[in-house]
Amino acid sequence: MLRREVSRRGDTGSVLLLFPAAFMAVLVLGAIAIDLGLVQVRARELGLAASAAADDTLAALDVTELRTTGRLRLDGPRATAVARTTLARSAPPGTRLTTLEIVSAPDGRPRVTLTACVDVDLVVAPALPGVAGTRTVCRTARTIVR
Repeated sequence: MLRREVSRRGDTGSVLLLFPAAFMAVLVLGAIAIDLGLVQVRARELGLAASAAADDTLAALDVTELRTTGRLRLDGPRATAVARTTLARSAPPGTRLTTLEIVSAPDGRPRVTLTACVDVDLVVAPALPGVAGTRTVCRTARTIVR
């Protein structure tokens, strides 16, 4: 049996050069995963809170109008106050109500469209050059009185 000896003199130390590059790639990918995961969690929390706030605006139903005329009508300023209170209790910190639109459908039933936004502070991305430290997330929720 013949054995050949292969010379590897040109390959010595190549792992030593590749390891820092591979480590940086894994570090950057981990940072992206952490920041995107945080944004996704805040977006889910905001979506649930916006949906709850849109549903809670039905507490602003004008009962006097309902009793006298039988029509469903929402009191706009009261609906806004209810939505802000619900968002303050259940949304991530720093959430702001950007729009609250109350529209009467052709059948006379009010429809509420609510949009809320929050600025999410990223954890690792600000350490990278040229990357903003916050990401703005907005969610819209709709509800119809039935």
